[in-house]
Amino acid sequence: MALIINLVVGLIAFYFAYRFALNKQMVVTLPWDKRYEYVCNQNLSFLIYSILTAMLFLGPLSLFKYVVWIVLLLAIIYRGGFRFRFNIVLGAYSLFVLWNLYTMTYTSSPSQGWMMLLKFCIPYLYFWLGYNAIQREDDFYIFLEKTSWICCGYALIIGGVSAKLISPLYNFLNFTSGGLFISYASLADFFAILLPVPVIMYFVTNRRMYLWMVVWLLLSTVLEAVRTGIGASILGLAFFYMLYKKSKSIPYISLMIILFIGSIFAVPEVKEKMFGADVDKVTLSNAGSAKNGRNFMWERIMEHSYYGHEMMGSGCGASLGWLKEKASKEGGIVLIHSDWVQMLCESGNIGLGIYIVFALVMLLIVLSETWKFKDFLSITFAGALTVASFMACFFAMGFDNVITYAQQGFVIPFIFLGLFYKIRTIETNYEQIT
Repeated sequence: MALIINLVVGLIAFYFAYRFALNKQMVVTLPWDKRYEYVCNQNLSFLIYSILTAMLFLGPLSLFKYVVWIVLLLAIIYRGGFRFRFNIVLGAYSLFVLWNLYTMTYTSSPSQGWMMLLKFCIPYLYFWLGYNAIQREDDFYIFLEKTSWICCGYALIIGGVSAKLISPLYNFLNFTSGGLFISYASLADFFAILLPVPVIMYFVTNRRMYLWMVVWLLLSTVLEAVRTGIGASILGLAFFYMLYKKSKSIPYISLMIILFIGSIFAVPEVKEKMFGADVDKVTLSNAGSAKNGRNFMWERIMEHSYYGHEMMGSGCGASLGWLKEKASKEGGIVLIHSDWVQMLCESGNIGLGIYIVFALVMLLIVLSETWKFKDFLSITFAGALTVASFMACFFAMGFDNVITYAQQGFVIPFIFLGLFYKIRTIETNYEQIT
């Protein structure tokens, strides 16, 4: 029965993906005046649909979903739907991808390595989709508004509210259906990366409902006690306010830090997951010395895949392949639950160093461009959103499998990076013309 459900929903989802990618345009209402309809361009239509279906996992069809989206994005390129843009940020990221390609020459698990390389390459397609989806400023805010509502919808049906208050629906969509949707950690990471979106819409429209959306999304993560999602959300919002409010952001950031610490010690489920068996002994003064089960797991993985090949790593996919082989024989976990640990083990100090350089280049470029055009509100919003989403993503990568579930988290900051570059081009060109 579960297979039939996933097949039926999958066929419907893939059909509309094809339509919105190649020949059907969305008709939406304008965020600031619902009386008027707006026809989205083809790329914007597919971008909104991609966010709409991001948490659709489809159980046994999960890998096939990746294939469908990659094929459709390549089809858009083939039909000339993308104007290509390459920049220093993508160049820095490309060094990381090329290094991982080189490590394939000595990996012990080529199949896992090629799968990881594929997921490393997907962000290029999503960057170009984001860049080409925006043809005018209105497109940017339409995308943000629709994304805000999509997030709220997910929080209702597969988020914390659903888990606590509508548990039959939650259990059906996530478990009984055979993995029709993916939620919990991936959903919390998804919300954390996208959380500044309704904040921007509040500043643009001055409608309080967008602030309630922020509360709604945070509530979903807190009710499910997703500690990584809580931390990533607070960090992302802090960086957003830092860029948008600058020196005035200190009170907001202080409040966020207090909320984060408070959520750890005030919500029993979060505290228990954070500190495990030591939960009753942990206080604010000794929290830093407490350990949980992941530390032991990461140490074992590093003993096998990192120590002894610290500089070059054990090869792309090697540590994940070893873990899955071990799990098939002895049982246990099949994912590392830290992209940073996995990169360190498989890409070595060189690969991890290159990725950190990419992160620093991204921050330097986006921050400098945002401050350079600080009088352009849309550029400020796009720049702050890009930095905030990457920082939330980087935090989540420390404790979750963000790259493994690339469509739910890893690619989204690259979408915003594409939006940022396009908004900057549109705004500055308009200024030059006028």
